[in-house]
Amino acid sequence: MRFTPKTEEQLKQEMGMLAEGEADFEILDAIDAVSKKGSPMLKLNLQIWDKTGRQGRLFDYIVESFHWKLIHLLKAIGKHELYESGLVNPIDIIGCSGKLEIAIKKSEQYGDKPTVKDYISRDEILSDAAEPPALDADFDFNI
Repeated sequence: MRFTPKTEEQLKQEMGMLAEGEADFEILDAIDAVSKKGSPMLKLNLQIWDKTGRQGRLFDYIVESFHWKLIHLLKAIGKHELYESGLVNPIDIIGCSGKLEIAIKKSEQYGDKPTVKDYISRDEILSDAAEPPALDADFDFNI
Protein backbone atom coordinates (compact mmCIF):
# COMPACT_ATOMS: atom_id res chain seq x y z
CA MET A 1 0.00 0.00 0.00
CA ARG A 2 1.36 3.40 -0.97
CA PHE A 3 0.46 6.46 1.08
CA THR A 4 1.66 9.93 1.90
CA PRO A 5 2.75 10.22 5.54
CA LYS A 6 1.02 12.97 7.53
CA THR A 7 1.89 14.87 10.66
CA GLU A 8 -0.05 14.43 13.89
CA GLU A 9 -1.54 17.91 13.35
CA GLN A 10 -2.79 16.98 9.85
CA LEU A 11 -4.38 13.81 11.21
CA LYS A 12 -6.16 15.76 13.97
CA GLN A 13 -7.59 18.18 11.41
CA GLU A 14 -8.82 15.33 9.23
CA MET A 15 -10.41 13.58 12.20
CA GLY A 16 -12.32 16.75 12.92
CA MET A 17 -11.19 17.47 16.47
CA LEU A 18 -13.10 20.37 17.96
CA ALA A 19 -11.02 23.49 18.54
CA GLU A 20 -10.06 24.63 22.03
CA GLY A 21 -11.92 27.74 23.27
CA GLU A 22 -15.46 29.07 23.29
CA ALA A 23 -18.18 27.11 21.49
CA ASP A 24 -21.97 26.92 21.15
CA PHE A 25 -23.81 23.84 22.40
CA GLU A 26 -27.23 22.22 22.49
CA ILE A 27 -28.24 19.49 24.93
CA LEU A 28 -29.42 16.58 22.77
CA ASP A 29 -29.99 14.21 25.66
CA ALA A 30 -29.69 14.21 29.44
CA ILE A 31 -29.91 11.18 31.69
CA ASP A 32 -29.95 10.73 35.46
CA ALA A 33 -27.18 8.26 36.26
CA VAL A 34 -24.93 7.07 39.06
CA SER A 35 -21.13 7.49 38.97
CA LYS A 36 -18.71 4.61 39.56
CA LYS A 37 -18.35 5.89 43.14
CA GLY A 38 -22.13 5.78 43.65
CA SER A 39 -22.77 9.54 43.44
CA PRO A 40 -25.75 11.04 41.61
CA MET A 41 -24.70 12.17 38.15
CA LEU A 42 -26.17 13.93 35.12
CA LYS A 43 -24.93 12.48 31.81
CA LEU A 44 -25.18 15.00 28.96
CA ASN A 45 -24.97 14.35 25.21
CA LEU A 46 -24.03 17.69 23.63
CA GLN A 47 -24.01 18.91 20.03
CA ILE A 48 -21.11 21.37 19.69
CA TRP A 49 -20.28 24.10 17.17
CA ASP A 50 -16.74 25.34 17.81
CA LYS A 51 -15.23 28.73 16.95
CA THR A 52 -14.09 27.42 13.54
CA GLY A 53 -17.61 26.29 12.64
CA ARG A 54 -16.80 22.60 13.05
CA GLN A 55 -19.57 20.43 14.51
CA GLY A 56 -19.08 17.58 16.91
CA ARG A 57 -20.50 15.69 19.85
CA LEU A 58 -19.24 15.62 23.40
CA PHE A 59 -20.45 13.84 26.49
CA ASP A 60 -20.21 15.59 29.82
CA TYR A 61 -20.74 13.99 33.21
CA ILE A 62 -21.74 16.30 36.06
CA VAL A 63 -21.52 14.61 39.43
CA GLU A 64 -23.32 15.91 42.50
CA SER A 65 -20.08 17.11 44.10
CA PHE A 66 -19.33 19.46 41.14
CA HIS A 67 -21.82 22.15 42.17
CA TRP A 68 -19.81 24.81 40.34
CA LYS A 69 -20.20 23.02 36.99
CA LEU A 70 -23.91 22.35 37.52
CA ILE A 71 -24.71 25.95 38.39
CA HIS A 72 -22.62 27.20 35.43
CA LEU A 73 -24.52 24.84 33.09
CA LEU A 74 -27.87 26.06 34.39
CA LYS A 75 -26.83 29.72 34.09
CA ALA A 76 -25.56 29.06 30.54
CA ILE A 77 -28.96 27.71 29.44
CA GLY A 78 -31.02 30.26 31.38
CA LYS A 79 -32.41 27.80 33.93
CA HIS A 80 -30.71 29.02 37.12
CA GLU A 81 -33.95 28.53 39.07
CA LEU A 82 -33.53 24.74 38.80
CA TYR A 83 -30.39 24.97 40.94
CA GLU A 84 -32.30 26.87 43.63
CA SER A 85 -34.98 24.15 43.66
CA GLY A 86 -32.39 21.43 44.30
CA LEU A 87 -33.70 19.23 41.47
CA VAL A 88 -32.74 19.02 37.81
CA ASN A 89 -35.09 16.83 35.80
CA PRO A 90 -33.36 15.86 32.53
CA ILE A 91 -36.51 16.61 30.51
CA ASP A 92 -36.28 20.25 31.65
CA ILE A 93 -32.88 20.79 30.00
CA ILE A 94 -33.05 18.70 26.80
CA GLY A 95 -33.07 21.04 23.81
CA CYS A 96 -31.57 23.94 25.75
CA SER A 97 -28.53 25.71 24.35
CA GLY A 98 -25.78 28.07 25.37
CA LYS A 99 -22.02 28.58 25.30
CA LEU A 100 -19.20 26.57 26.84
CA GLU A 101 -15.43 26.40 26.87
CA ILE A 102 -13.64 23.45 25.28
CA ALA A 103 -10.30 22.26 26.62
CA ILE A 104 -8.08 19.64 25.00
CA LYS A 105 -7.21 16.82 27.40
CA LYS A 106 -3.76 15.48 26.56
CA SER A 107 -3.19 11.75 26.84
CA GLU A 108 -0.42 9.61 25.37
CA GLN A 109 -2.48 6.48 26.01
CA TYR A 110 -5.77 7.62 24.43
CA GLY A 111 -4.71 10.59 22.29
CA ASP A 112 -5.79 14.20 22.69
CA LYS A 113 -9.53 14.68 23.20
CA PRO A 114 -11.77 17.72 23.52
CA THR A 115 -13.65 18.03 26.82
CA VAL A 116 -16.03 20.51 28.42
CA LYS A 117 -13.90 22.74 30.64
CA ASP A 118 -16.79 24.90 31.84
CA TYR A 119 -20.09 26.44 30.82
CA ILE A 120 -20.36 30.18 30.18
CA SER A 121 -23.13 32.02 32.00
CA ARG A 122 -25.51 34.09 29.87
CA ASP A 123 -24.85 36.95 32.30
CA GLU A 124 -21.14 36.86 31.38
CA ILE A 125 -21.96 36.95 27.68
CA LEU A 126 -24.27 39.94 28.13
CA SER A 127 -21.78 41.84 30.30
CA ASP A 128 -19.02 41.28 27.72
CA ALA A 129 -21.17 42.59 24.87
CA ALA A 130 -20.06 45.90 23.42
CA GLU A 131 -22.03 48.99 24.32
CA PRO A 132 -24.04 50.31 21.38
CA PRO A 133 -22.64 53.52 19.92
CA ALA A 134 -24.11 56.73 21.31
CA LEU A 135 -26.58 58.49 19.07
CA ASP A 136 -25.45 61.82 17.68
CA ALA A 137 -27.77 64.40 19.28
CA ASP A 138 -27.38 66.67 16.24
CA PHE A 139 -28.57 64.02 13.78
CA ASP A 140 -31.77 65.00 11.97
CA PHE A 141 -34.08 61.99 11.68
CA ASN A 142 -36.52 63.99 9.50
CA ILE A 143 -34.44 63.91 6.33
